[in-house]
Amino acid sequence: MLHKRGLALGGSLDNAVLIDDEDTVNPLRFKDEFVRHKVLDLIGDLAVNGRVYGHFIGIKSGHSLNAELSKKIFLQQEAGRC
Repeated sequence: MLHKRGLALGGSLDNAVLIDDEDTVNPLRFKDEFVRHKVLDLIGDLAVNGRVYGHFIGIKSGHSLNAELSKKIFLQQEAGRC
């Protein structure tokens, strides 16, 4: 369905995890693959601010919340508070 809409054109079962109503369609490469993905998303989303030192606890976080946090960090940096 995504390919038909011109999306996820580089995606395949070799480099993505497909999830149906109950489980994954293809096997996970790592037991904690979903956690790894979330951590890499966070690192990428915060990397736009350069080096960020700190401790992060995310509950149901994703790109939107990461972007919001990134913006707040940027504003703090601009104000000279970090």
